[in-house]
Amino acid sequence: MADSGQVDARSLRRLSFPGSHAADPEGTMFRLWRDVRPLRTAGSLEAEMGSLTPRLYERKTFEAPYPALDEVREALSREADEKVRPLAFWRAWQLRDEYVKGHVRERYAKLVASWEREREAFDAREARIAEERDAAAVKNCERRRGHIRKVLEGDAGAIGEGAERLSSECAIPLPFTLRYAYEEGAGRMAAEVDLPSPGGLPQTTVEVMKSGRSRPRPKTQRAVREEYARYVFALIAYLAHGLFDLSPAIGHVVISGYRTGEGDGGECVLSVLFDREGFVAALDDVADPEALCLSFEHRCQMTKTKVIKPVEPLERL
Repeated sequence: MADSGQVDARSLRRLSFPGSHAADPEGTMFRLWRDVRPLRTAGSLEAEMGSLTPRLYERKTFEAPYPALDEVREALSREADEKVRPLAFWRAWQLRDEYVKGHVRERYAKLVASWEREREAFDAREARIAEERDAAAVKNCERRRGHIRKVLEGDAGAIGEGAERLSSECAIPLPFTLRYAYEEGAGRMAAEVDLPSPGGLPQTTVEVMKSGRSRPRPKTQRAVREEYARYVFALIAYLAHGLFDLSPAIGHVVISGYRTGEGDGGECVLSVLFDREGFVAALDDVADPEALCLSFEHRCQMTKTKVIKPVEPLERL
């Protein structure tokens, strides 16, 4: 893959990473790298696809109580007290009882019929809702399965969607841009990273005096260079993980970091060719991102005092 020339410009994509603006960029970047999960594999994706089941609608139960005959009698009795007031008061109880008995069957039958209509209407609505939502759930499940199949196959559209999510969801501290080209079917990806400048890192540290008070103190240039180098290697390793995780079909990723700003003209300072098998093994064995990056084919000229010099990238976009 190295020195393979330029990639067709039509396959280029550009992503912007807004940055989380953490107070300790280098420490935050290292923790992001340290906490990466294992890469998704074909097996884990197939298991995920097999476990997908549509979440069907759980129908509600009609909760209105069935009409109670005793309640109808009580209501008619109260009604009779208002309506039945004979002059012969000694017949009041008999006439009111006759009123209740004469109306209870018809009144109860109407309440039962009304209850049945309400229940049937409720059940019909629930059936329509269940049919619509179950169809949507099945469709969504199939869409998800289709997406996972495309991820397994290394489909360029699925890779692009995943890359967009990577740029919008990850919490990398300092903002930067990334350009990448993915060759569908070849299982390879090339990326160029416009690295943040060393000036984006904190230039002061906190010094605690004998009195217990603290004051800001400028960092030495060497300290800034060391911190910047740690940030860059952690960023490159983290991005390699993110790009490999887009699909098990991606077997190789070459990432070139370009130092931008401060008038240096966008010089490439680090270029690494990662292979998937080696990267997976390194995730278990190598905790230091610099050691990990430099264990792969790479181009990097860095002195013991972390002066990073320009190099030719392994691949140009």
